[in-house]
Amino acid sequence: MKQFFTILYVFVFTAGCHNMKKLAVENSVTQGIKGQISEIRGNSMPSPDEPATQPRALKTTLYIYEKTNTAQVDRIGTSAFYTAIHSKKIAEVQSNDSGAFSVSLPAGDYSVFALVDGKYYANSFDSRNFIVPVTVTEGHLSELKISVSSRASY
Repeated sequence: MKQFFTILYVFVFTAGCHNMKKLAVENSVTQGIKGQISEIRGNSMPSPDEPATQPRALKTTLYIYEKTNTAQVDRIGTSAFYTAIHSKKIAEVQSNDSGAFSVSLPAGDYSVFALVDGKYYANSFDSRNFIVPVTVTEGHLSELKISVSSRASY
């Protein structure tokens, strides 16, 4: 019985150390972009009789490119999907099971795309048609929330 508790203690201690290491890695980014990516699916029309559709965390790859204009991509029709991006790729990062991500970047201007159904996805623009623009300033983390709505109906 004593051996069982010893093994259990070692297992719990090891798992705890692993989680602390993982948190330390995730929290080690002090300059760049951190954020959350989620997906909305199904009927999202407001209704007094139905509760609003809740977003679900999305585990996927995010690609960070130099600030990219709509003239620098190959877009699928008028959708939020792209088959090619003709600007310089700077980094890529995987979101976790909770949809959280963080990436260390030098100060500068960037565009962020998510991998959805094997294609690049981005659904917001600024007034000059730059896609999901994010500015990183020296010593700061820029926050970004991405909502994938390609499977939602409104």
